[in-house]
Amino acid sequence: MEKEIRGGNEALLLVEDEPELRALARQILECYGYRIFEASTGREALKLWPQHGERDRLLLTDIVMPEGITGWELARKN
Repeated sequence: MEKEIRGGNEALLLVEDEPELRALARQILECYGYRIFEASTGREALKLWPQHGERDRLLLTDIVMPEGITGWELARKN
């Protein structure tokens, strides 16, 4: 039995330092209705997060990233 994959309409902060992987993830998530804003580092993500004041925000992040902020630290700060 196949299950239907439901999409969302939330805003999603996508944080990934590999450009190709970030682009692929963005393409897939947008197909399911998510509004994506993206960053390549944790520091960049911390600057973007407050600029998007939407209530329904999700975070999808890489765990190990350059510039000293891990995905775990980023999730705790937001």
